[in-house]
Amino acid sequence: MDSNLLERIRIDAIETCAATGIMVKKNTEKGHPEYIHAPISLFPLVYPADLLQKALEMQPDLGKLVGSIIANPQQNIHLLLQNFSAHDIFMSKLIEVSRKFNSLPRK
Repeated sequence: MDSNLLERIRIDAIETCAATGIMVKKNTEKGHPEYIHAPISLFPLVYPADLLQKALEMQPDLGKLVGSIIANPQQNIHLLLQNFSAHDIFMSKLIEVSRKFNSLPRK
């Protein structure tokens, strides 16, 4: 592939990330936020069939694990994330919303 074309594609992808909000905050000094595009892949990668098969076989067990974690967010997720929420306002608000949601009566 022509290196000029590849560079144009790379720049377009990065600009698309900026325009659509696909950005992540870099580690910077407090009060001086700096953002970069989230990690992206421009072209698909080959994924070995045997590894795909293993992933598919593990999916039911992974689903049970994730299901058991989210079944009791107060004990699992909130407890795990409480230290982050002390330093991250967004995380704190997410946990607050989750607590309110989970305290609603179930039908």
